[in-house]
Amino acid sequence: MSIGLCVALFGASVAAAPIPLRPIPWQEPAPLGRLFLQQPFEAPEPETELSVQVLSANLLMRGGRAGGFEYNVDEEIASFSFTGQIVLGERVGLSLTVPLIVQYGGWLDPVIDGVEKLLSAHSARGGTTSFQTVARFATAEGRVLERVGPSASLGDLTLGARWLLVTADGLRPALAVRAALKAPTGATLAGSGTWDIGAGVLAGWEAGFFAAHVAFDVAVPVGRLDALDLPTRPYGSVQVGFGFRTSDTVALHLQLSGHTAPLRIDDAPGLTGSTYYVLAGAEWQLAPGTTLAVSAVENFLSPGRGADFSVLLGLRFALGQGEHTAQPAR
Repeated sequence: MSIGLCVALFGASVAAAPIPLRPIPWQEPAPLGRLFLQQPFEAPEPETELSVQVLSANLLMRGGRAGGFEYNVDEEIASFSFTGQIVLGERVGLSLTVPLIVQYGGWLDPVIDGVEKLLSAHSARGGTTSFQTVARFATAEGRVLERVGPSASLGDLTLGARWLLVTADGLRPALAVRAALKAPTGATLAGSGTWDIGAGVLAGWEAGFFAAHVAFDVAVPVGRLDALDLPTRPYGSVQVGFGFRTSDTVALHLQLSGHTAPLRIDDAPGLTGSTYYVLAGAEWQLAPGTTLAVSAVENFLSPGRGADFSVLLGLRFALGQGEHTAQPAR
């Protein structure tokens, strides 16, 4: 078989299955908040797939008061999340996520500095040194949680389940509920040390080249953050996403999200206030069932809280047909 014929057949197979318009699986990377359960943005329809998500987030925060809670974070984290999902009976999906957390100096500092100078934007980075790896939290009672220098460790494992209640049909969106359980398998500053449980609602609607998705999630830590003996509280998130298919192999994404914090520290609002992000990304279908996504995420409306700027790289491999091929529910 000639190379030209092979290329033609490959192109035809890709064109026969347009790239799916699923949300980019964004999760909150804020200091301390990232240690707790954060369910990714997903479509309602379960899929049998393997995926790898690589998040690089720049963290720069200082605050607190003398004699009270004090914190100083100047580092980048790289989170490698390996997720396997299976579909049972077409409507139920089960997943397992195994994360690896790397704290290091990173590569985003000069990029962010250059963009801020180009735009003449106000910056809190004055006087800071690039490529630092510092994370220090100290309570008024004398407890200290500190990491200076790079590290790599296993994060907290997460088990998830998704149940598709209603399939999309015309103007009717697809609707699903989901739940998750996070186990305290991670090392210090890679996991919360708590069992966390969460639940949420997913909705999605697609028409031609356009799709819209919404996710509402709540979670509850079952215990305190032992490393600092801090009380926890229920927290949640709202995410809205829009996908645009520009061709059979390319999709563009715009997503907005708001997140509340699992901790409340009266003299550290930077760690306990809500955070807001806007994500812009593009996804390519490299082969039938295989997609690569690249996204940039900017913190907005929440200066001094959360991650400053993030880059997200995702690779997904579909292993079977999901519920999107099933008949509409009656």
